[in-house]
Amino acid sequence: MRDLKDLLTRVKQEHLDRLGSIRRELKMLPPGRLEALQQHGRIYYYQNAQARRRGITRKPELVRQLARKRYLLEERKILQHNLKEIERALEKCESCGMNGILQKLPERISQLPRQYFYKKRRSRKYDKNPAYPENLVYATNGGEMVRSKSEQSIGNMLEEYGIDYSYDRRVDGHLYYADFTIYCRDGSKIIWEHFGLMDSDEDYHKKALWRMEDYRRQGWRQWRDLIYTFEEDVRDPRDLREIVEEFLLPRVM
Repeated sequence: MRDLKDLLTRVKQEHLDRLGSIRRELKMLPPGRLEALQQHGRIYYYQNAQARRRGITRKPELVRQLARKRYLLEERKILQHNLKEIERALEKCESCGMNGILQKLPERISQLPRQYFYKKRRSRKYDKNPAYPENLVYATNGGEMVRSKSEQSIGNMLEEYGIDYSYDRRVDGHLYYADFTIYCRDGSKIIWEHFGLMDSDEDYHKKALWRMEDYRRQGWRQWRDLIYTFEEDVRDPRDLREIVEEFLLPRVM
């Protein structure tokens, strides 16, 4: 489930960023306001600046710039209105994310291991990768042992949203194993492959490209039933959260 307070906070920042862009663009547009009058079945355009109106119908570039200005001013007004409403909502809204909920619990309870508070994942029997078990050194909050900090971050995010997944499960009909196999409510699966060593290991890079091509040949498609991420995609938790909320949640919840 999405955390409404977190979502509102992000939307607020998007509004502020957009207002900054509008402010910068308005400075580059010509002065005055675009007006339009209809006379004898025709529409005439005017530039109203400093209480003086002049016809600009035959100056399409100036009409375009002033039309853009009218649009931006209207957009600014809407964004400013929305910001006031978002601020009011944020004052009353409480976080329903895990950290927000744990803060509401008595301290002696909230200090229990994180995995106690996660929905228990369905126990599944599957063909799990037996290779290099000694590399499974990072534990997710739900107790899944994975091979890297980046995979740990992905697992933590999936568990936070209560998403059912298997780690290192053999891809049906193939000899290799997917990092994460996510189970959708309609019975289908989404594979999430994280390629974390693309810039540091040439052999790894070649094998990753081969696997991407093999997925393509077998009919898997990115953002349909397949997710690829790289190290730069998981550094910021907000990027991970966006993938989960925008792509996975509609399919799994």
